[in-house]
Amino acid sequence: MCRLLTTTRFFALQRPSFPALLPAALLLASCAVQTGQPACQARRLEVANAAALPVEQLYYGAPGAWGEDLLGGAGMAAGEARPVVLPGLPGLVLRVVWADGHAIELQGLDPCRNTRIVMAERVIRAD
Repeated sequence: MCRLLTTTRFFALQRPSFPALLPAALLLASCAVQTGQPACQARRLEVANAAALPVEQLYYGAPGAWGEDLLGGAGMAAGEARPVVLPGLPGLVLRVVWADGHAIELQGLDPCRNTRIVMAERVIRAD
């Protein structure tokens, strides 16, 4: 079952435009990626910032429809580790945004199997 990670409101349009349909298309694409991969319960994973810069934001979702910041706007200092809860949906993308605005993404994360995420200098690793 695919769950919507963000609340999106769709308004009736007389003539739908591509930008208006984009959120729905991205959601359907994220569901398609999950085909054949069983979902599990929401999982608590440890995230560790091994980079020299603080992490400002952390997301797990579909590109363009990231949803809420998993850090709750609190950021993570260099060297800090803390738990976050991810929905048990494999096939989505983890996005990290550092304090300098640089962002990278990790595809292939499986919250049903992975237990730890390490964010280093311009690299993310899932264990």
